[in-house]
Amino acid sequence: MQSTTGGYERSASCQGTGRVDIARAVDQRATAEPTDVDFGLIRWADGERPPVTRSIAHGNKGSGSVTFRLKHNASHQAGNSPAPPGLFRLGADSVTVPAHRMAAVSFTVPPEATDVHKPFSGDVSATTTTACQ
Repeated sequence: MQSTTGGYERSASCQGTGRVDIARAVDQRATAEPTDVDFGLIRWADGERPPVTRSIAHGNKGSGSVTFRLKHNASHQAGNSPAPPGLFRLGADSVTVPAHRMAAVSFTVPPEATDVHKPFSGDVSATTTTACQ
């Protein structure tokens, strides 16, 4: 339901997972689960660390397939300081979801992408030019 309205002007820490437009959410055919992803504390001084990967599943309750273009935006301090390049990596730039199905895309943080110890937050958006029918 987070996808039913805007409100991305604050960091995830301050805002949570977003606002809800109840009237639109009832009929929403495109979904994403989970609505929030936490990579936890990744200590940069602990030596070699494996990448941390989470999965975001995109759902389509419509009667035809839909392709979502995926984009992420990550920063420190509510968008005032961009995250280092490569710190957050989507497994694909787009995903096609068949009717009445879900399709997952990986979202990875490779700890070697930064040596800075500070919190980062952001969002992943999934957009399409066609409506879910």
